[in-house]
Amino acid sequence: MFIEKEKLPILLDIVNKEPIVALPIMSDYSKHYMNSDISFLYIFTVKSNKEFIISYNHYDIESNITYSKDLLKNCPQIHVWDSKIFRNLYINDNVIDHGLINYLDINSQLDAQNHETHTHKFYQNEYWKYGNINNIIPIMKHLETCRHMTKLITNKISIDLPESFTPYNDDVIRVYSQIEKSGLCINTDEFLESFGKYSKKHIKDNIVFTQYNMYTTTGRPSNSHGGVNYAALNKDDGSRKCFISRHKNGRLVEFDFDSYHLRLIATIINEKLPDSSIHKYFGKMYFNKENLSAAEYVKSKEISFKILYGGVPDEYKHIPFFSKIDRFINDLYNDMLTFGYIKTALLNRKMIGKNYESLTRTKLFNYYIQAMETESNVIMFDKILNLLNGKNTNLVLTTYDSLLFDFDINEGKKLLNDIELCFDYPVKMSVGKNYDSMKIVNK
Repeated sequence: MFIEKEKLPILLDIVNKEPIVALPIMSDYSKHYMNSDISFLYIFTVKSNKEFIISYNHYDIESNITYSKDLLKNCPQIHVWDSKIFRNLYINDNVIDHGLINYLDINSQLDAQNHETHTHKFYQNEYWKYGNINNIIPIMKHLETCRHMTKLITNKISIDLPESFTPYNDDVIRVYSQIEKSGLCINTDEFLESFGKYSKKHIKDNIVFTQYNMYTTTGRPSNSHGGVNYAALNKDDGSRKCFISRHKNGRLVEFDFDSYHLRLIATIINEKLPDSSIHKYFGKMYFNKENLSAAEYVKSKEISFKILYGGVPDEYKHIPFFSKIDRFINDLYNDMLTFGYIKTALLNRKMIGKNYESLTRTKLFNYYIQAMETESNVIMFDKILNLLNGKNTNLVLTTYDSLLFDFDINEGKKLLNDIELCFDYPVKMSVGKNYDSMKIVNK
């Protein structure tokens, strides 16, 4: 049923009584969901097996319905393909993300493009430069795709959800989605100079949006959109200069974790590390001396890095910290061999052995630590986002071991101190007028 305004009460009477599958189809999938209109909403009612389409911008269906975030707020349960997109469009707390279910089951993400028809691909190849392609692809072709996607969802509606589903569904995805929505303010001319003229379509009012992919093999989110890898912006080519504050006299403020993975590991093996430089701390043990030269400090970092990601060599097993790590790595791998899975440190996500290729002891340990990094981050990020609620300062980007804030100076240094208190591990702070001119500052 194609819903017009006079038929809307019929739809609401049904969806307010039973679970539904809801698939919002954006006008332009090449754009970030924060930078694209919605073409139409497809709804499938799980119990009564009815299909509905509400058009907002699709050319095949003349619509007289005004878009409203409240449309589905009373639905008892909504099954979706991607909750980040859905929750940006509609208000409802009872959302089941089937991309997440797929990831927890087989460690891979659902890809809507795998279910597109040849017609979709034809339009995308021929008319990509015009934008908003989904508004002109025939609605019946969209319906084919929606039915394929719905079948995959309904096949898993009745399965028992793993214990890690709720914290990942309600917290992990929500937190990263909130960071995405803030966007990064840019100098548009400099951004286009660094990332190309075709990046213009990804700019909205001097803001570009990042997109975190939560469903990676390692458990650490990647972050790229529109051809820009925001998780690893080049520090040496000047491309960071285009990222600036959106506030009058604002600043970008970055908090970097000090030796983050070593501190996470210390938590696991119940070892106490100093708040001061970890590389100096271990360097004294590596070189058996109190004062390190600059070269020895660099070498200390290299040794620790090799131990973390390549295993503990015999020559360092006399150090209690690393002997404990070695035992932990072996115990972790033996548990995987015995049970076929292990659970992540904080949110108990099952890491299932058959989902990984060529899984060695050190590779498993690395995946375990990166998953712990993500789960630990979410707990801290949630505290920070609650602190920033109602304020002008935004958390705009997180990389592997740092957080970037767009800071409104009018909110004062106390806010920066309060942010620092949200971290469970030591951090250092840098400030700059743009992301290329960050300078370390003390309190």
